[in-house]
Amino acid sequence: MSSLEELTYTPEEIIRSTVTEVREMNWENPQEVETYLQFLTDPVNCQHFTGLPATVEDFQIACAKPGVHPLVAENMRGEIVGGMIIRDAEPQQNDHFIERVVVDSGFQDRGVGRQMLARGIDWAFANPAWDGRERIKLDIAVIMNVAGWERMQHLVESLGFGNFWTLIEQVDFTEEGQIVERKKVIRSELLRSRWNELRQTNFMITPAGTTVPYNA
Repeated sequence: MSSLEELTYTPEEIIRSTVTEVREMNWENPQEVETYLQFLTDPVNCQHFTGLPATVEDFQIACAKPGVHPLVAENMRGEIVGGMIIRDAEPQQNDHFIERVVVDSGFQDRGVGRQMLARGIDWAFANPAWDGRERIKLDIAVIMNVAGWERMQHLVESLGFGNFWTLIEQVDFTEEGQIVERKKVIRSELLRSRWNELRQTNFMITPAGTTVPYNA
């Protein structure tokens, strides 16, 4: 039995920790953009990212660019509990990236990240890229040696990502404009064909310790 299944949740915790939808964020809605940005800049989460927008307006501009698809996850109460970005590959390339995966720090360790990422993958393979292409694979990169990175890497692996390789000194962390540390990342990819296989056999774990098919 997994640690998730061993936990006891109240009915309200189950409702608020169950992701019912992952949809495109309305980047023209400042409130939605601010909510996602707050998750990213939360001290618990920000160490997993670099180059975060400084303002809501900056984030809106970034999200409005062609090929950038910001997604948000909603729970059974209709609350936004996480976000992620699908960034389309350049023409004649297939490395469509999943970026900025984040869960509200108040909802972590409840299976929200797994539900959100699985539904976000579904969205990416069900919808075309900005230029009409079908995505045949998705890429993701996990920054190493920050708090909780192993848990994120385990999640990625559990959802079928493979072909792992490590990139040395890939990400610069700065303070007051000066580079203070360079960190490695683990990059991996998920093929559409592999995901279709997993969807027939794998399930998402809900906070109740029950299983829900991906297409539920």
